[in-house]
Amino acid sequence: MDKTQAKVKIEQLSKKIEEHNYRYYVLDQPVISDSEYDALLKQLIHLEEAHPEFKSPDSPSQRIGAKGSAGNRSVRHRVKMYSLDN
Repeated sequence: MDKTQAKVKIEQLSKKIEEHNYRYYVLDQPVISDSEYDALLKQLIHLEEAHPEFKSPDSPSQRIGAKGSAGNRSVRHRVKMYSLDN
């Protein structure tokens, strides 16, 4: 993959992940599984590592999720949620 293709793919993945973040965190209507989401994010991270010149501070790889809906509340889990380490 050349630099132009990498830049386009990073932009596409970022947009796709942002859409999924919105559907998951704001609308509470996810359309893909967690494993599918994780695969998209890993692909983005891999491309950004290979082409750091295209890594943006606004990239979904640089923050966690999105702002939740007003109905969301904090919950203390009895067992550590290891998926949060991603």
